[in-house]
Amino acid sequence: MTDEELVKRLRAVEWSVTREPGVDETCAHEAADLIEAMKVKLAQATWLLTEAAVQLEEGKIKTRRNRAAIIWNLLDEMRAEIEGEKP
Repeated sequence: MTDEELVKRLRAVEWSVTREPGVDETCAHEAADLIEAMKVKLAQATWLLTEAAVQLEEGKIKTRRNRAAIIWNLLDEMRAEIEGEKP
C-alpha cells in the first residue's frame, strides 16, 4: 500500500456501521495528517541532500557548510517528531 493509498483510506474512516473495526475517526485523521507532514519533510530533506550533492561536486565550500547545517537541523526536527518530542 502506498502512502497516498494509506492517507486516502485513513481519511475515509468515519463513524458508521461500515467503519473499520478498532479505528476511530479522530485517530485515523491524525495519522493521515502525520503521514502527509512526514512526506513534506522527506521531500524537503531529499531536495536539501540533492542540493548539497551538487554543491559538493562544484566545490562550493561556504555553501556546503551552510547546507550541512540546514540538513542537520532538519534531521534533528524529524528525529524529535518521530520520538514524540515537539521541535
